[in-house]
Amino acid sequence: MKGVFGYMENTRGQRYYRRLIPVTLIKEFFFCPRIPYIVLSTNYPQMPFEYVEIAKELEDEVIREALEIIGGEIVARKIEVSSHRLGLYGIIDCIVKVGGMLYVLEVKDVPHENLMISHKFQTLAYVLLAKETGINVRGGMIYYKRARKIFHIKPSKDSVKTLLRIIEYIHKSIKLGMPTIYGKKCATCSYRHLCDR
Repeated sequence: MKGVFGYMENTRGQRYYRRLIPVTLIKEFFFCPRIPYIVLSTNYPQMPFEYVEIAKELEDEVIREALEIIGGEIVARKIEVSSHRLGLYGIIDCIVKVGGMLYVLEVKDVPHENLMISHKFQTLAYVLLAKETGINVRGGMIYYKRARKIFHIKPSKDSVKTLLRIIEYIHKSIKLGMPTIYGKKCATCSYRHLCDR
C-alpha cells in the first residue's frame, strides 16, 4: 500500500491533491519516524512486525475471546474507510456493539501487559475514520490476547490533537525528506538497509 490520492481544499477554496496514508503507518511511526517516509517514498513493501499481527485464521477466534470479556456482539467486519480531511485510509477489522454503543475493536498478539502508545494512536485513527465515514462509534477497544486485557480508547481533545500532528508530520516528511532521528532501535529495524543511518 503506497498511499492513495484525493482532492483536498485549502482555506481559499483551491483544490489540490493530497496523498492518503495507510493507518498502519501511524503504528510504525512510533517505532521510527523514518518508516512512513521510506514506505511512501520508495517501492519497498510495508513490513509486518513479527508479533503484532495475529494470523488471519486465528483472528475470528481472538475476536470471539475479546467479545466474551466485554460482553458485546460483532456489527461489521473488514470495513474500508478513508478521509481526505484526515489524510488517512485503512481497513477497520471489527466494529462491535457493547451496551448499545458502537466501538472499533482491534486485537493484538503482543507480549505486553501495558497499552503500547502505537496501538493507542492506530486505534484512535480508526475511530476518527469511522466517525468521518458516518459510523457513530463511541471510541475504540484494544484486546491483548496474551495478557487477556481490554484497553478503552476515547477520542479526547488532546489525543486527537496529537494524532493530527503526527499525520501532518508524516505528510510533511514526504515533501521535506527523511526525518533525522537518533534511536536505539536501528539494529532490529526491517528497513535499516534502506536508511542512511
